[in-house]
Amino acid sequence: MFQTLKVRRLRWLGHLRRMPDGHQPKDILYSELSAGSRGRGRPLLRFKDVVKRDMKALDIATDNWERLAEDRTK
Repeated sequence: MFQTLKVRRLRWLGHLRRMPDGHQPKDILYSELSAGSRGRGRPLLRFKDVVKRDMKALDIATDNWERLAEDRTK
């Protein structure tokens, strides 16, 4: 079940990468907070953090995932 979740998250990430600019989900993925602070304790994992961990678990290079996502068949 966890493997299925990893694959689905990566498929969604590839879909977001291929999405045209200006769409809200893509803008949220590539945006950074301009102000604010986190509370005390361990910070909650962001979607980016979870996907990066999934890529490492599946032996996918995290530095060039955007280029890999352009090819849908891979």
